[in-house]
Amino acid sequence: MSNRNQIEALTIEQRVACQSDIDVLTCSICLSLMTAPVKQCTVGHNGCGSCMDEVASTIGTCPQCRIPISNGRLLRSTDVNKILLSLKIHCVNHFIYDRESNKWEKNSKGCPVITTVEKSDNHQSTCKYNLVKCPFQGCNVNLFENEMASHIAQCQYQEKIPCPFGPNGTKPEVDQHIRNLLSNHIRINQERMEDIFFDLHQQITTSIELSLEINRNVFSNFLF
Repeated sequence: MSNRNQIEALTIEQRVACQSDIDVLTCSICLSLMTAPVKQCTVGHNGCGSCMDEVASTIGTCPQCRIPISNGRLLRSTDVNKILLSLKIHCVNHFIYDRESNKWEKNSKGCPVITTVEKSDNHQSTCKYNLVKCPFQGCNVNLFENEMASHIAQCQYQEKIPCPFGPNGTKPEVDQHIRNLLSNHIRINQERMEDIFFDLHQQITTSIELSLEINRNVFSNFLF
């Protein structure tokens, strides 16, 4: 019995875009899509390298034409290996795992890109449909990369930032708060600046008066 919590790996064969490609590249031994390195007998019958090696070491003859394939008679099939690398496959993000059926299913909202086996890894590294976790602590949401920006804008776990004239809030909340009360913020800021300038003026005036008083006393003592 399979473990329902264990997700089966998505195979290349499941990702193949055209079923006829699988028919042409099916291994006659394991009856699955051939896996590189593909090997062949001297007549040209192909199979997975591991399958052909197993048959060569046990039966010793090609399963299709019965020609001997033991003792190093197998050849690497360069042409078929190239075909496998150019095989057109769906991006892994074109699929979603159904835990009820324990199967991978095509996702209509997934990545629409069809790439090749050779270029698949490069595509996946930059695919906008890669699942990413929300960066805010406490949030366990996983979304496609191209959907994360809209989630972040309204995530309840966003870090709170202070408004200089009001309560803390998320960035969108503070931005909206400032837009709604911009004129009030400007007035409050002007009043604060006026208070600062008034206090500074008072300090300067007091300092000047004190300095003049000291100078007068020094001058008076000098005369008398």
